[in-house]
Amino acid sequence: MNSNLTLFDVAKLYYPTKTIKTNKTTSSAYYKHINPILGNMKIRKIKTDDIKQLSEELKKKPAQRGPTVNGGVKMGSMKAA
Repeated sequence: MNSNLTLFDVAKLYYPTKTIKTNKTTSSAYYKHINPILGNMKIRKIKTDDIKQLSEELKKKPAQRGPTVNGGVKMGSMKAA
């Protein structure tokens, strides 16, 4: 893998390989929550402290209703029909 890739570059390569349902759910969460904070960082430069900072920033946001993914992380809101 190219060591100059940003997290956003990897996301652009990754999400098209997923099923529509998975892609919609996870890519939405990525672009809304992760990309604004870590998206422009080079993959090789992302450190544990960066992930901790992302976690702290996400804790400040109000919880969203919807399905959970990976053991409880909220991944977008769903409205009842």
